[in-house]
Parts: sequence; C-alpha cells; structure tokens
Amino acid sequence: MNQQQLQQLQQYCKRWHVAKMELFGSVLSEFRTPNERIKVLLKFEEGNAPTLRDRMNMEMELEKLFGINRQVDLFSYAGIKSNIFPLHQENILSEDTALIYPVAPFDAVEPAEASSSEG
Repeated sequence: MNQQQLQQLQQYCKRWHVAKMELFGSVLSEFRTPNERIKVLLKFEEGNAPTLRDRMNMEMELEKLFGINRQVDLFSYAGIKSNIFPLHQENILSEDTALIYPVAPFDAVEPAEASSSEG
C-alpha cells in the first residue's frame, strides 16, 4: 500500500467515523487467490452506526480504493457481538487480523504482520 492509498484510507475512516479497521481471513494468507473477497472488520466511533445504504457505499468505495477487481465484505464488531453472525462470531473474533487504521505515520509502516484482534 502506498502513501496515497494510506491517506485515502485515513480520509475514508474519518468520513465514515471508523475508529478501527482490520483485514482478516484468507486475504492475509500466503495461499490466497486473486479472486478472494477482502474481509474488513470495522469498529465505528460510538454513536455512529452506518445505515444499510451507507454500508453498501462504504464497500464500493473500499473496492475502488484498494484498486482491485475483488469484492469487499464489511463486518463490524458491534454486528458480530450482537449475534447477527452467531455461527461466525467465535471464528471471526479469534482469527488473525492486520490493523489498517489507525495507522502509524507512513515512514513507520512496516509490512503487515498479523495480530490477534480484540473487541
């Protein structure tokens, strides 16, 4: 990810009131395929839950921002913890993630290392 993309991601997160953005799932695997969906886990600023239309716009905007021909799936900590995804809750929250936002200054950004996520 280059500096311009990181700046666009920061603007995206501020505009949509995202406090934390992480990637998870097979996109982090060395065995990923070019057509796999990008799974994004979001934590929103308190009191700023997006509408369904907002979420659709957010997904489309991320697809353009990542500059790829793959779909983005958005998940939120609130949605996962409220049992909207009861079968996936434990799996998603126990997967390794790569923190995307908030990010360190560009000079300090190292290649993404997976870390366990917390809610």
